[in-house]
Amino acid sequence: MTQMGSVLEIRPMAALLVDDDPFTCDLCRLIFDHHELPLAVKTNTLEALAYLREHAADIIILDLVLPDIDGYESLDAIRRLPCGVRYKVVATTAYYTLDTYQEVLQRGFDGYLPKPFSVNQLIPFLTSLLA
Repeated sequence: MTQMGSVLEIRPMAALLVDDDPFTCDLCRLIFDHHELPLAVKTNTLEALAYLREHAADIIILDLVLPDIDGYESLDAIRRLPCGVRYKVVATTAYYTLDTYQEVLQRGFDGYLPKPFSVNQLIPFLTSLLA
């Protein structure tokens, strides 16, 4: 991400959102569409893993509370994929404590977005992780 005058230049990225909350999914679709960036949305870990076996992603936004497997186990499963170690994976959740940030980093996530996250800062935050 670079600042050019008053225009923000965003690095192209392909993202995968793994979240079962319809509001979060719709909001992320709107944000990514606005920036003309590709976003795949899956509502559970098994769908996400199947997607990642066939498609590439630069960054994955992974909810910690999913209907099938929790986010920590999901991260472990993603990391076990052939290309899994190269993905930048960001944890997100509405159910957090003061210790959540440290825990997600200690458990191997590359970043953390507590919900609700800032609409204006989502893409710049994700871009900064890819720099």
